[in-house]
Amino acid sequence: MLTSHSKNNDQALRQLIQDSKVEAITSAKVLAFENGMVVYEKDGKKHTIEADTVAIAAGYKANTVLYDQLSDKIDCALVGDAENPDNILSAVHHGYHAVRCI
Repeated sequence: MLTSHSKNNDQALRQLIQDSKVEAITSAKVLAFENGMVVYEKDGKKHTIEADTVAIAAGYKANTVLYDQLSDKIDCALVGDAENPDNILSAVHHGYHAVRCI
C-alpha cells in the first residue's frame, strides 16, 4: 500500500475495514462477476468468493503527460494528485496557491 497519502485517511480507513470485518484481497486481478460471485486471480491461481459488494482500489499514479508537453511552452503548475496523491483539502490548497501566483 502506498504511504504518500494522508496518514489520517489511512488510519481511519484501516480501522473502518477492521471494524466492519471486511475481507481485503490485495494484488489480485478480477476476472469476472458471476451470480453473486467474484472470480479473481492471485499468484497465478484462480479463486472464487461470494460477495454482495466489491470495492476496487486501483492505487495512486500521477498522470503528467499534458504537463510534460506544456511546461516548457507556457507557465503552468502541477497540482493536486498529479503532484502528490493526498487528500482533497491538500489538492484544493495546492491549486489555490498555484493560481494566486499567476
